[in-house]
Amino acid sequence: MDKHPFSAFIDLISLDQQIRTTHQKITSLKTETELHLSEKQKIVDRLEQFKQHVHDLKKAVHEQELAIKELDTLEKQKKDQLENLKSAKEYQPLKKEIDRLKQEQHDAESSLMTTWNKLEGAQKELNEQTAQYSSKIEELHTAIAQQHDETEKLQAELTQKKSERPAKEPGIPQEWLDKYSHMKMQVEDPVVPLLDDSCSACYYNLPNQEIIRLKRRAIVQCKGCFRLLYMQEAMEDTAPEQALENKE
Repeated sequence: MDKHPFSAFIDLISLDQQIRTTHQKITSLKTETELHLSEKQKIVDRLEQFKQHVHDLKKAVHEQELAIKELDTLEKQKKDQLENLKSAKEYQPLKKEIDRLKQEQHDAESSLMTTWNKLEGAQKELNEQTAQYSSKIEELHTAIAQQHDETEKLQAELTQKKSERPAKEPGIPQEWLDKYSHMKMQVEDPVVPLLDDSCSACYYNLPNQEIIRLKRRAIVQCKGCFRLLYMQEAMEDTAPEQALENKE
């Protein structure tokens, strides 16, 4: 036995609501996943900054050590020249040059010590941040994987529900379908029951003529919000069905 048109209509609405809810869940999951991916990228970028800072300090240490070696080599060369001087006239300029090199070495060694201290501090911070962030990244990986699995599951459900929809429309008056199709693009609840002779969505009071039609198991359009209205008691009545009135 075919379903009453209203029952079929309610089934269609129920399916559409399930489709909408599933779609909203998918959208929400995708948004959460994007946020988690963004958070993960920020952590990765932050770690890269720490690594780059350590790398730059190591490079600076290496360059300063090379500079000190060059100064040491140059100083030794100057000392050898000083020992092999044949002219006293050249002594003072060479001695000043050696003293200048010694001062540069001292300054370079002080700078190297400062850089080494910075490097040790940066390396320690990098190790701490790596341990902390690695745990956070693992948490995000797990959350992202779970969201991906849930999204795929919901996507499969959505595809299944959408495939069921065409079979729900036969037997439903085209006027209902047309009005419903128009309204469902504007509101989430395009079809609502009458409540105390008023629209349960916008509380517009229906005139007696419309209420009589509703009692005859018709579906009418609210003049206040344009949703489709029905009377729950009339639709659930098991008495012989009366002719449906579909026109405003």
